[in-house]
Amino acid sequence: MINIFRHWKPKGKMYSIRCNQCGTGFISSFNLEAPICGRCMQKVKSLDSTIDNEKTCSKCGNRGVIYGKVMCHSCYFGFQKNVDKKRP
Repeated sequence: MINIFRHWKPKGKMYSIRCNQCGTGFISSFNLEAPICGRCMQKVKSLDSTIDNEKTCSKCGNRGVIYGKVMCHSCYFGFQKNVDKKRP
């Protein structure tokens, strides 16, 4: 059986980076100034046009909830947990 990954090597430099939002590590071929992982990027993309600014969050009281929900995006996705847990 031939292993196709045995001889595969990335071209150029590879950078080990930590996400600014959640702190998980990932590998990129670009040296990013403000790195964000794919998981957090999907969260940000899903929030683009789904905010209802007339309602207030049931958990924190901030204005602007996700359309069809009763919580703001930071409470719904748990972003406030990442702010409370400061990593050294």
